[in-house]
Amino acid sequence: MDARGSSKSLLEHFNNRFRFRHLGLGFLWAWIYCTWLSPALFDGATGLTTNNDISWTISVAFVTISLFVSPFLFKRNLIDIRWIRIAAPVANCLGAFAMAQHVIFGTNIPYVSVLGAAVTGIASGWLWIMWGEFFGSVDLEITHFTLPLTVAIPLCCMLLTLGAAGPFAGAGICILPLASGACLLLSLNDKEPLQPVVEKKDPPPGLWTNFLQLGIASLATYVAISFCWSSIHYNPEVDWTGWLIVAYIAGGILAMAIAYLSLTFSVRKNVFSLYRWLVPVVLFAFAALSFQTFASRVIAFFLITIVQYGFDIIVWVYFTSIIRTGACSGRVAAGINRGFVQLAVLLGSLLGLASPAWEEAGLISFASIAFIVLGCMVAAIFIVFVNPTRDQLSPLDTFDVATETELGTTPSVDGPPQKHDETDYDPVLITCNELTEQHSLTRREKEVLVLLARGRSIPYISDALFISKNTVESHVKAIYRKLDVHTRQELLTIFE
Repeated sequence: MDARGSSKSLLEHFNNRFRFRHLGLGFLWAWIYCTWLSPALFDGATGLTTNNDISWTISVAFVTISLFVSPFLFKRNLIDIRWIRIAAPVANCLGAFAMAQHVIFGTNIPYVSVLGAAVTGIASGWLWIMWGEFFGSVDLEITHFTLPLTVAIPLCCMLLTLGAAGPFAGAGICILPLASGACLLLSLNDKEPLQPVVEKKDPPPGLWTNFLQLGIASLATYVAISFCWSSIHYNPEVDWTGWLIVAYIAGGILAMAIAYLSLTFSVRKNVFSLYRWLVPVVLFAFAALSFQTFASRVIAFFLITIVQYGFDIIVWVYFTSIIRTGACSGRVAAGINRGFVQLAVLLGSLLGLASPAWEEAGLISFASIAFIVLGCMVAAIFIVFVNPTRDQLSPLDTFDVATETELGTTPSVDGPPQKHDETDYDPVLITCNELTEQHSLTRREKEVLVLLARGRSIPYISDALFISKNTVESHVKAIYRKLDVHTRQELLTIFE
């Protein structure tokens, strides 16, 4: 009975939170990686990546500019500007068709490709920012639940397009931004999950300095990832596309699992803890790549896919959490986050594509380039780790004072938290005290009950009390059992 009840509860949890339209960010990821890894758009690709096409380079350059400039060019969040919500996915789609004109239409007009690449870059930058703003405005539990699942979209799309070519495959990739935009519009119509962001306040001291430091660390990390991907070339005489798909799908699934477990069971979700497992995995990937054999390239591709998706998900959660605190506007946090990533993709890819020519000319060996890239990544991460104020960047810190107030205590420097004088007049705390005595609730169960009664979500309680989501859910089940209730609504009726 317990196993069946647990399975039923898990299914209800999934049904209550899952909305396919919230996975629209995955279609934007799919557009990026299908363009990058599939020959469907650029039939002249000579390696695993298609970024040896000039229009791809132009597109990435313009998306980088768009991400850094747009947050300061517009005075409002982009999801609040109606024409941008419509124009961004449409322009991205049309620009993609212009870039892929040779494959889809059989034409080759250079200035059309260049114009399409520029338009696609600007529009996709707007889409990135709007999805960041969206996830920064919904309930934290929806963000934690949805973002790992978005990886399933690019994985499925890659299954269909990695080994595909021709006009139909190219057209399918070109409409992916349109699908992302449609999902965004549908998601914005969901009134229930959209939550008001905390009232905007002045940024804490050192916020922008720490933003820059984290951006540099992300830049160095993604340069290494992009360099590794762009350095993996296939042999046209050996059909190893099937193994590529296996490595990509396996890496993506493992990244989803790592991200979900991190968000569910971590007591304190901090982006800096990612580097503890990220650096060794990247080192192993570069070590495998240095052998330049069939098997080593597949292994490197698998490891880098894990790092890329796992790191991307957690960093997205981190920056959307910053948006939720109100310390920074959604467009600025999302733009900075993705801007550094796209700049790194551009630099790493160009470096990876140039390295064979440099090695052939005798300028520098591939191993030396790889060593320099890894050295820069480790140095940048070290700078972040030795920063004594790096914890200021943790959006979880913003919950502390508010939570102390909600629980009826105030922080004390010299001792344990002290009770508020007005605690006895708070009806929620009065009811919780009575229930604690009547039903023998533990101290931690009482704290969880107080926050539940105030309408707080599971992720909020997890962050506020510095316990994992799994632990919070265990406390909630114990509270329901002791109070003989079965749903949140039944619990809230006790406080009415």
